[in-house]
Amino acid sequence: MRQLWKNFLLPIATCMLQAPSTHAEETVVIGVTSGSPPYVYSIEEGRGLDMDIMRAITDEMGRDVRFVPVPFARRSIILKDGKVDAVTFWTKPTDVTCYAAQPYRYWRNALFDVRRKGATAEASGTDERIGIFRGSDHLAPALAEAGIDHTNLQKISTIRAAVRMLLYERLDGYIGDYPTVIYNFREEDPEGKFEAHIRTFFPPAPQRLCFTDKATQEAFDLALERIIRNAPETLSAITKAHGLTEQITPPLDK
Repeated sequence: MRQLWKNFLLPIATCMLQAPSTHAEETVVIGVTSGSPPYVYSIEEGRGLDMDIMRAITDEMGRDVRFVPVPFARRSIILKDGKVDAVTFWTKPTDVTCYAAQPYRYWRNALFDVRRKGATAEASGTDERIGIFRGSDHLAPALAEAGIDHTNLQKISTIRAAVRMLLYERLDGYIGDYPTVIYNFREEDPEGKFEAHIRTFFPPAPQRLCFTDKATQEAFDLALERIIRNAPETLSAITKAHGLTEQITPPLDK
C-alpha cells in the first residue's frame, strides 16, 4: 500500500516542482530590437541605460522583467507569436496589433564641437566641416529650421569615427545622438583633456515600448506616471549614473 501511495504522489510532486511559480508568471518579457553603449551593453544580462530605465518602471509595476534580443526585421512576427510581451521601438511595428506605451526616454540629437578643457570658445566659421550620422535624412527638416543644409554635411559611418575626427580636428562639428556621443567621447579621451560641447539640441524623438496586451501597457504607463509624480529623481539618477547631465527621460522640456 505504501508503495502504491508513492507511485501516486511522485508524479504529482514532480509536476508541482516543474510548474512555473507565480513570480515567474509576473515577469514581463521585453524584446530589445537594437542598441549600443550606453543604451545597451548586454541584452541578455540586462545591462545598459535603456534596461535600467525600463527596470525602474517595471519595479514600480511590481513585476520582474527579462530582456531578450529581437531582430528589428522580425519584431512584428515575434509579437504575433507571443514570444515577448513588448518590444522597443522608435517607429511602431506594422502588420501587428500592439499598444504603444508612453515614451520611457527620448532620442536627443545635438550639434557638438570639441574644446580643450578650460579653453575659450572660438567663433564658428561659415565654412565649417560638419559631420552627421548615416541614415539621417529624416532630420533634414529640423536642420533646415536651424539654418543647416543636410546635403552639405559629411556623412560619417560610425559615431566612434566621428568623435576621432573631432579630436584630430578633421571635423569642426558633428550632429549625433547625445548619450552615444558622450560615451564614445569618454572612450576616446580617457584622460579628459577635452570636452564635448553641445551647441544646440534638435527636436527630440520618443523611444517607446509596444505591448501585446493593453492592460500591461496601461499598467506600465501608470507606473511611469507615478515615478514622475512621486519620485522624479529615480530616472534622473539613472541617467547621471551613465555620465549624462542633460535630460533624456520624461518629462522632457521641449
